[in-house]
Amino acid sequence: LKLFSSASAPTAFGLRRAISSQHAMSWFDIAAPRFVSALRTRDLQHCALACHSLRLALSCALDVVVVVLELVPSSSSWLGLCSLAADIAGREAYPFADCNCGGWALPWQPGLPLPLCFDWSACAWRVAGSSIGSVLAAVPQLQASLTRARDSGAPNEEPLQILERVVALGSPRAPLTAPPPPDVRLPRLRRVWASAAAAATEAAAASPGWPEGLSVAELLIQGDLPAGSRVAIPGVRLLGLDGTVPESLAAVDHLAPGLLELDHVHDRRDKDHVHDHDH
Repeated sequence: LKLFSSASAPTAFGLRRAISSQHAMSWFDIAAPRFVSALRTRDLQHCALACHSLRLALSCALDVVVVVLELVPSSSSWLGLCSLAADIAGREAYPFADCNCGGWALPWQPGLPLPLCFDWSACAWRVAGSSIGSVLAAVPQLQASLTRARDSGAPNEEPLQILERVVALGSPRAPLTAPPPPDVRLPRLRRVWASAAAAATEAAAASPGWPEGLSVAELLIQGDLPAGSRVAIPGVRLLGLDGTVPESLAAVDHLAPGLLELDHVHDRRDKDHVHDHDH
């Protein structure tokens, strides 16, 4: 409604006319991305429940990362899970985010339902997890949650395509201990929490190191990088380091020309443990 009131008179008239015509559904499809980025999360939920066509259009425009959480203490609160999901995916957690303009991190564990106000068969959701193994292990139960949340008649998700949806790997609790296998395709990977051993390649190391051509825009490294090592991960724009010892700085010095942001990850790791005791 705010979008309508802010439009000029001719534009608002045209929009109202479109809504009242047989082309209303196509107008929903055109306007949905603007609604998704402008409306508050609660208002977006209410709009999605208004009618089937609007729910479908809004679901198609959503930017959501389903964060698979594992090895989480049973005492962890819902706020703690949301905070962990936000750190893993690098975006605000649903449903506490003000809006969807920066995307949502949706915390998920086996047995938890997906929000039924959205059509998950239409949503181009992505997935994040502490490792490739954890994502693959969660596929059957995630598939069951999607089946319960999708509209009848919607096509099933093929489990083998789940890796094409992976956008983030590793977590503050469990950074990657080794690089992804070179034969695994991760075309949408953009954020990684990695141990120093996984991120750096040592001159005398027998392991192949980070897969060639697998770029990561946001790299957060926990632990000091060993002397003589080098971080050979392409595409890094945001770099997080656990410390500023000379060996670590030397290992990432060649990344400096492409960096847009430098972060310190030690405080985030401490904060993650505090959330285990949230009330």
